[in-house]
Amino acid sequence: MDINEITIPYCRPVKLSDPYKDFSQEELNGIISTPDNSLGFFEFSCIFQNSVPAGTYEESAYFIPLALKYIKKNKHDSVDVADYFLSWISYNYDELRHDCLWNKITIFFEEIFHCITTIFKLHRYPDNYLAPEKYNMLSTLLERLNFNSVSDNIADVWLKKYLVDYSSYNTAAWILYLVNEHYQLPNIWNSNIVDSWIENQGVLKKSRDTIVNNIDNMDSITLNFWSEKLIEIGL
Repeated sequence: MDINEITIPYCRPVKLSDPYKDFSQEELNGIISTPDNSLGFFEFSCIFQNSVPAGTYEESAYFIPLALKYIKKNKHDSVDVADYFLSWISYNYDELRHDCLWNKITIFFEEIFHCITTIFKLHRYPDNYLAPEKYNMLSTLLERLNFNSVSDNIADVWLKKYLVDYSSYNTAAWILYLVNEHYQLPNIWNSNIVDSWIENQGVLKKSRDTIVNNIDNMDSITLNFWSEKLIEIGL
């Protein structure tokens, strides 16, 4: 999705109206005076708060392409910006549909989703926590886009679309990892697709077999990781 093709029918606002009276005038002035190319987490988190945004829908909508470009740069706080933004678009579903923006925005995030689930590569995070690269972004997409009926559980649509080839190591790895995460921490995000995998021994066993068949290609860290995960899942 070329972000430059997203046309916003509103000009850059000269002020933010603070419809819920949650910000000081100094904060509002600081946000609106920040140049487009200098906007960061603080500004986007204020503009795209779903419950108490700094501006009206029309004022905030101008900043949509800028937020998407920021998220695409994969900065250290891109996931946090995405979290606020995805919550905001669910809250403004009808307005985005009316302005022909909803589909373009979801295509952007579908591309991110597809890119993440195409490869399963472990990364060691702070506190020695081992998890797939970019899992935080994937978890945010699952949480925010499967949150309510407004978003049509679109993240589940993507799971069903992209994670289907159980003979692929990357697909099998993501299926088993998501199953284990959802089983261990069921309240993190909702997913009817992951729930169906948990109940489907055929899917789980085919995915396990794919992991086992790739043992010779694993380094010791990955091998230990899957040894533990398969035990946790009961496979």
